[in-house]
Amino acid sequence: MKKDRMLRGVVALQAVCMIVLAVVVTNHFVPFLRAKAPASGGGSSVAGVVGDKQITEQELLAELRRKYGESTLRSMLLREAAKLEAAKYGITVTPEELASELNRLIEGYPSEADYYEQMKEQLGLTREDVQSDAEYRLLLERIATREVQVSDAQVDTYIDEHATEFEGKTELKLRWILTQSYSEANEVRGKLEDGEDFSALAAEYSIDAFTAGSGGDLGLIEEDDPFVEAAMLDTARSLSVGETTEPVETEGGYALIRLDERRVHDGLIGDALRTEARRRVALELARPLQEVEDKLLRDYNAQPKDLSSP
Repeated sequence: MKKDRMLRGVVALQAVCMIVLAVVVTNHFVPFLRAKAPASGGGSSVAGVVGDKQITEQELLAELRRKYGESTLRSMLLREAAKLEAAKYGITVTPEELASELNRLIEGYPSEADYYEQMKEQLGLTREDVQSDAEYRLLLERIATREVQVSDAQVDTYIDEHATEFEGKTELKLRWILTQSYSEANEVRGKLEDGEDFSALAAEYSIDAFTAGSGGDLGLIEEDDPFVEAAMLDTARSLSVGETTEPVETEGGYALIRLDERRVHDGLIGDALRTEARRRVALELARPLQEVEDKLLRDYNAQPKDLSSP
């Protein structure tokens, strides 16, 4: 397994977490603490206890403000500024457009419920958080591309140059246990056949430091990913969900590979293909979204308070 792919995955996950952090803090912690905040001059309720140490809600709020106050406040100001800009120019996101965007996000998951469960477990986002964030991103895109004109010829060229991006694809959610020898891999295979837990065996036997601690989890991998050894993918493609391979020789040793999930994504055709291509071309021609957000804050005279101190 190529380690650079895993590192890219970690960086990508960290970036996603930073994007949604302000949403989570805004929608959960701040309203809760605001509702619980004591009257002026009063005490503060206890938020948690460890041993004989009490952590008050006031202390918790101060820590949240110190760590996340600036990003959370910026997110709140941006959403209000975007609403003002949208109202000024009559820009809207219809329920149908929001539903289409959510369907795009959910595509490939076993079910809608599974997608929202994953968002809750991995990022702490409720269904309402996900929908609110999707609506804001669509609104921001509309604001950014309001004056951008995209010709049919540009759409045709984009589709021709990015044809593979619109094709259907299959992703495999894999785990593995990497060992130094065939005999050791075969020994672990026997333990699996005896009913022992794959994740526990990965933690005990796998020599891959990147995944052993997470039960051998390799995450979602496209079935033709060029960064993954062809021998591994060829074997993994033939598995049924829940099935584990015999020992497979890899660059790093001998591996047992298990398929946890197979996600099939349909490709785009017809009007849906041209709509998505037009959207991408418009975003490429428009000002970067970060700059659009900065301009919104300036245009509507956003004045964040310095939250570096109480």
